[in-house]
Amino acid sequence: MNTSKLLNLLQKYLDNKISDTELDKLQKLLKHETHLKEAEAFLRDDYIKVTQDIVVNTDAALEKFETLSSERLSKTIILRPYFKYVAAAVVIIGAFFGSRFLSGVDNDAFPDDYKPQSITLILEDGTKKELNNTLETSISISNNEVIANADKGYLKYNKKKPLTHVSYNTLKVPYGKRFSIELSDGSKIDLNSGTTLRYPVAFLNTGKRELFLEEGEAYFNVAKDVERKFIIHTKTQDVEVLGTQFSVSNYTNEKTVRTTLEEGSVKVTTTNGYNNQVTLKPNEQTILNKENNDFKKQNIEVSSFLAWRKGHLVFIEMPFSDILLRLERHFGKAIINKNEALKASKFSAYFEDETLEQIINYFALGEDFEFIENGNTIVIK
Repeated sequence: MNTSKLLNLLQKYLDNKISDTELDKLQKLLKHETHLKEAEAFLRDDYIKVTQDIVVNTDAALEKFETLSSERLSKTIILRPYFKYVAAAVVIIGAFFGSRFLSGVDNDAFPDDYKPQSITLILEDGTKKELNNTLETSISISNNEVIANADKGYLKYNKKKPLTHVSYNTLKVPYGKRFSIELSDGSKIDLNSGTTLRYPVAFLNTGKRELFLEEGEAYFNVAKDVERKFIIHTKTQDVEVLGTQFSVSNYTNEKTVRTTLEEGSVKVTTTNGYNNQVTLKPNEQTILNKENNDFKKQNIEVSSFLAWRKGHLVFIEMPFSDILLRLERHFGKAIINKNEALKASKFSAYFEDETLEQIINYFALGEDFEFIENGNTIVIK
């Protein structure tokens, strides 16, 4: 088969127009070194054409991107919208890139810190209950009173009259999973991977509604109550609202704490000794640097920071080292990067439903590195 026929099959695959017979033929062709190199060259050349075509500040560029995404990202950043275009080819090609993907590694050579974990609810008395994303279950306390019901990744607390005493529950969402809850006042919260949130089973009848984001990232849709302010506490800042929609990102292994406002108004106050305070409007974000205590406000395209709620990944001019942290949390796997040259490299990208192998293969295709995958660990060389 000549090169033009090979690339014609590859193009059909990328356009989702390939038949089963043609797909089998393409997979067989890519097992040969010569054909594999031709396909790789085609992808590199075509990717360059695509990215050159969409660089910067044009409505046409955004329209192209929006055919792959319902999220509209910033016009001022060079995006790589045809991620799916290239990553799709990696599904086929990645399996045959012996120079990029290595296997057969000893299990004992890798850390065992990323075993699959359950979503855990810790009650006031210390009782732990595992929550399943598919099974329905009732949450009861010691007197057999049902306080909440969990069903299909959603925990809903029963609405109660305001109390005079507060008891707290703690919800822990491990890497690789997401979860949602509805509090007794009707406020709704989406929790990202690697998040721990402590909150009241029911709120006091006077004063404040207070929650503690101990770790991770959560999106809050707060039920309006002009009599009782809603406050999110982290180790370094407080976020105060009456009724609004916003997110707070507070991961221990990240240098910054971010508060992103989608709707309404919030007041962010640092509690690190500097007592900075700022009020956010929609499409604004505060960033607190935990290392030097720098605190600033910026305008942002909010959808890119909330894409995780749909299970999507968006990276905008992000260092590779930070991208790996996001991938670890999203997929619940450990990624060890031994390639020093890659750590500071910045990328902009968008993924919807690609696997971790497809994403890593994409970066390997563009940056020319090798990686080893073994169970729940990936090592980049």
